[in-house]
Amino acid sequence: DGAIRFEKQGYTPRSPKSGVAGDRVLPDAGEGFLSTTSGARMRLDTEYDTRYAQDGDGKAMRVNAALRLDSDTRDWFRFDNRGRMSGAEAIVVETSTEGVEGRSLSFDFSFLAGNHDINRSWGYPVEWKVEYSADGLPFIDAGRIFVLRPVVYNDAVIKDLGLRRLSYDAALGFTEYSVPLPVSLLGRKRLTVRLTPASAVMATIPENPADDSAGGVVTADFRQPFVLRLGRVAVRALR
Repeated sequence: DGAIRFEKQGYTPRSPKSGVAGDRVLPDAGEGFLSTTSGARMRLDTEYDTRYAQDGDGKAMRVNAALRLDSDTRDWFRFDNRGRMSGAEAIVVETSTEGVEGRSLSFDFSFLAGNHDINRSWGYPVEWKVEYSADGLPFIDAGRIFVLRPVVYNDAVIKDLGLRRLSYDAALGFTEYSVPLPVSLLGRKRLTVRLTPASAVMATIPENPADDSAGGVVTADFRQPFVLRLGRVAVRALR
């Protein structure tokens, strides 16, 4: 039920439905912004979540309840001139913890991939990680791998693959994570947290729904639309 403030374009019914690349989202508490280095177009969009199927409309979704990032899977990676992956792009959260005291600090987020269309529910990077940096120092890996799951989708025939059914790895809605950060990051003028692909392993839709949906890797010439939805994103101090 909260509002999202965009730094440059904002969001009105007249805004481009495809979203705006290069925009930044301003926080509803504290200082800073959320952006992405991937060039993905950002806009408000529906939260697909089958937990809301009993709300009365039967659509299992909430309108304007997610930040949607539209891009190509390839845009989240950097490749050298030999086609080898040399790095990855990221969702970037920058804030300040100056004057903030507490006994713990965490980065909390929820995300999901795709929509009810099976063709938007595969081919994306499935393994992600969190990195943090204080006052411009080198980034440090938070030390965990986070799985990005597709929302529930309908069975369908995929080109070159044939009939594919709903994978057991699909999620009812957002997958929620809380990542502990060092308490030493409190009192910093600038704290930057990145959510970025941890590998080029991509999500597939297996022939047997019970099989693991992580398989294959993103290559320099791989093209596939990628829809990423973010729910809660917060740097939180517990006092």
